Amino acid sequence: MSIFSRKKILIVAEGYGRWGNRLMLFAYSICWAKENRSIVLNPSFNEYSKYFAYFKKNVLCSVPSMCSQGNTLNELIIHQLIKSFVRIPKRNGILFKYLSNTLHLSEENKNTESISFKNVLKTKNVVFLDGFIMGKRNYDLIKTNKNILVDIFKFENEIREKGDIFLNSFIESNKLLIGVCMRQGDYRSYRNGFYYLKDQQYLKVINSLGDQFANDVNFFIASEEPKKDFANQPNITVNCGSPALNLYMLSRCDYIIGPPSTFMTWASFYNDVPVCYIDSKKWESARFEFEPTIF
Repeated sequence: MSIFSRKKILIVAEGYGRWGNRLMLFAYSICWAKENRSIVLNPSFNEYSKYFAYFKKNVLCSVPSMCSQGNTLNELIIHQLIKSFVRIPKRNGILFKYLSNTLHLSEENKNTESISFKNVLKTKNVVFLDGFIMGKRNYDLIKTNKNILVDIFKFENEIREKGDIFLNSFIESNKLLIGVCMRQGDYRSYRNGFYYLKDQQYLKVINSLGDQFANDVNFFIASEEPKKDFANQPNITVNCGSPALNLYMLSRCDYIIGPPSTFMTWASFYNDVPVCYIDSKKWESARFEFEPTIF
C-alpha cells in the first residue's frame, strides 16, 4: 500500500442516489483527482463494479486501479471500510481535521470551481467528498476527459453483447433509433409529479416522434417495469429490470428523450447522443428538439 504514502487521496464518502448520480459524482471526482495528481477511492461503487471491466477486480473502486491490493480485500473488509468512510466526514475531532478535510458538495450554491474548493483539493493529502454536486460545476472538465471516462466506465462484454442482440435488428433496418427513458417510480411524487408521465402520454410522444421523422424510426424503451401497453408494436422494443443494460442500449440510440435525469444524461454523454428533456408540461409537442447534453 506504499502508493498511499506518495499520493494525495480523494475519497467518495458515500454513494449518493442510484446509477446516474453515482456515475456523475464519480466522473467529477476522477477529473478533480487527475487535475491534482491524486487517487480516487470510491468503495461504495463496489455494488456496481461487476458491470464495468475496469472495476471488476478493483474492489476499492480506485482510479488509478490498484488491483493487486484490492484483490486481497474480502467483502467484509470492504463493507467496514464503506461504513467508516460514511462516518468520518461527520466527525469534528481535531485528529480528523488535522489528517483530512471534507468538502460537503450538497451545500447550497456550492461552487466546485471556487478558489476555496480548489485549495482544499491542492493543500490536503486526504479529502472526503460528501453528498452530491448540487451547485455550480464545470462541464468542460468532463468533456476534456471524456475519452478517459468512457474507457473507465466501459461496460463488461456480457452487457454489451446482450444489448447488441436486442438492438441489432433495429439498427440493421437502417431506420433511426430513438431511446425513450421512462422514469416513473419516484417521479410520481417528486416535485408533485412535475416530471411524471403516464404510459399513454409516452405513447403519444412516440406517435408524435413517428410523425416528426416520417415514420422512418424505431424506438427502444428503457423502463423499470414491464409495459403491456407497448407490446406487439413492431417498431418498439422494451427492456426492464436491468439498469446497466438499459444504460448501454440508450447510449447506442441515435436520439434519447425522457424526463430530466442523470441516468439519461449519462447515456447521452457516453456516446454523444442528442437528447430531449420533457416533463408534464412539455410532452405535448408537435416537434421535439434534440440537443447535446451537459451535466
